[in-house]
Amino acid sequence: MPRTWSIGAEAHCPPCVPEPKPSLYAHLHRAARRILLMSRIRHAWPLFRPGAFVLSAALLSVGMASCADQAAAPGPVGNTATLTTVTVTPTPVTLTAIGATQQLTATGRDANGNTMAGTTFTWTSSASGVATASASGLVTAVANGSATVTATSGTVSGTAAITVAVPPQVASVSVTPADTTIVVRRTAQLSATTRDSAGNVIQGTVVWTSSDTGTAMVSAGGLVTGIAAGNATVTATSGTKNASATLTITPSNLPVRGLYVQFERRGYPNGFWPGHAVRQLDSVDAVIGMTVAAEVNLELDVMKTMGTNTITYELRASDSTEWAGPFIPPDCHLGSALGLQWPRPTAFELQQLVKLFDIVQGKGMRVFLRLVNTHMEEVPRTNSTAWLGSILGALKGHPALDLVLFEGDVRLNPSGCGIPAEPPLWLGPRSEPALYVSWAIGYALSLGFPPRQLSAEAVVGFPLLDEQSPAGAQATDGHLWSPVGVLKRIFDGLSIPDAQRTYALSLYEHRKCIGNAPAGCVDVAAKPWTDQSVRALLAAIGRGSAARVVAPEMGVAYDPDLPTAEGLDHLLTTMKKYGVDGGSFWRWVNYETSEDTSPEPMDAVKRRGVSFIYNPVKDVVVSHYTQP
Repeated sequence: MPRTWSIGAEAHCPPCVPEPKPSLYAHLHRAARRILLMSRIRHAWPLFRPGAFVLSAALLSVGMASCADQAAAPGPVGNTATLTTVTVTPTPVTLTAIGATQQLTATGRDANGNTMAGTTFTWTSSASGVATASASGLVTAVANGSATVTATSGTVSGTAAITVAVPPQVASVSVTPADTTIVVRRTAQLSATTRDSAGNVIQGTVVWTSSDTGTAMVSAGGLVTGIAAGNATVTATSGTKNASATLTITPSNLPVRGLYVQFERRGYPNGFWPGHAVRQLDSVDAVIGMTVAAEVNLELDVMKTMGTNTITYELRASDSTEWAGPFIPPDCHLGSALGLQWPRPTAFELQQLVKLFDIVQGKGMRVFLRLVNTHMEEVPRTNSTAWLGSILGALKGHPALDLVLFEGDVRLNPSGCGIPAEPPLWLGPRSEPALYVSWAIGYALSLGFPPRQLSAEAVVGFPLLDEQSPAGAQATDGHLWSPVGVLKRIFDGLSIPDAQRTYALSLYEHRKCIGNAPAGCVDVAAKPWTDQSVRALLAAIGRGSAARVVAPEMGVAYDPDLPTAEGLDHLLTTMKKYGVDGGSFWRWVNYETSEDTSPEPMDAVKRRGVSFIYNPVKDVVVSHYTQP
């Protein structure tokens, strides 16, 4: 047999050093060369037959590869960090709607508490019928119940507690009472009940709405306030279910049914003036042939038959002398006939004033008392304190006293003498009149008067004021102001609660562009303008306000196209519609006989004279004042 040569027996590894591994063809070429050099006998030639060469080359290649692998083998391996804990956040989780989701996050840590970045997790839910978990850890609510969501890496895992708590679905809503009737500017509480499909009462979120917010408004809690006489539907909605209540807003019945009164000296061209009537109550008057007190009783009885329950009576801060006139600056003299002595009424005047109030009380009637001070600029207010303090001290707690009104003006203004009438609150909150009114109300409060018994007249319905037209240096910020808005600021500044306020108005029916209307004023007829004015003043006070709103002075401004009776009828109807509590019609009787025949002034209820003869406006008073 021929001798064979084993290449593998001859091959051995040289010292293994890292070097690039030669290609297969380089190995073959080197092996062949080595064999030729070592072969000395011809019998070695069979090794170079194709098959033997391939086998030997393969063995050589394997040996070389083994050396190369030995050169590339790494050294000893050190300690490797091992996942020890998995934490899932957040937990616990409560989902309150089917389909609601929550993304969970898993964090892996080693034994030292170090975060192991790049750790991958498998997410599973213990109750997929309650909540599912996606491959990224997003949990989705399926049905009410509890589930545990687990994040796993290898043999280590962490969990989160999942609760699905979907409130029962509202199947029906009911509102009680279903039909409600309230007086305008008054309130009623509605309640809504939500039930599930089985009829069980459940907790449901309810949204309240009104079909006509100009007639009724409703709060988030179901408190309904009448804004104007009429009808509205109030609806409670929960989800897709709702129920409604029918709301009827009835007009006000005019709690205050008054007349602006100066008692007549029947048979005489003028008088009694307010100051005269007070001082002469116990005197027999030669003209009327009886005491003034008897005349006052008689006239009050007649007014009461007309349904009158309130009178407005005015007393001015007068000088100690009788009326000397004329009213010319800088004298600005107010005679004693017009009121009580300034700066301090006499004890006799105060005594007689209380007697007058006793007479009114005896008729079951009440008084709006206007205290008109034309010394508003006085600082310190020594004399004002003496004058007001004397009158308020005498009348405090008297059953007939309904409301005290702080009226008047400064002694002198750019136009002349201050006007002994409504305070010019239109000059703004920092004007002398506004500062005086604020002080006077505060002073009366310090004497123990309830805030609801204190106010000042705010004129209403003049666009020159409501549009804040430019004005002179007397006006705050150089423009005119809404008097109602200024009165509200005064109440706010004194921290008087809304329900304890009385907004007193000087309210007359007239067309829009009357008197000193602003340039470009677009006129509106008296009736629609009155409606707009009343709505605007109530909006300025605040829709839903519980404050009392009265008009101690109300009437009809002269308009050749609007008879007094017609204007008053509409004015009273409008006041009822919007919940103004009434007021005192200007006036019971004119101051002087000549006014009865003047074409311009509005009609009084009674025509001057011994007999009780009336103007047509008396029938309007009776029709509104004697209604239930």
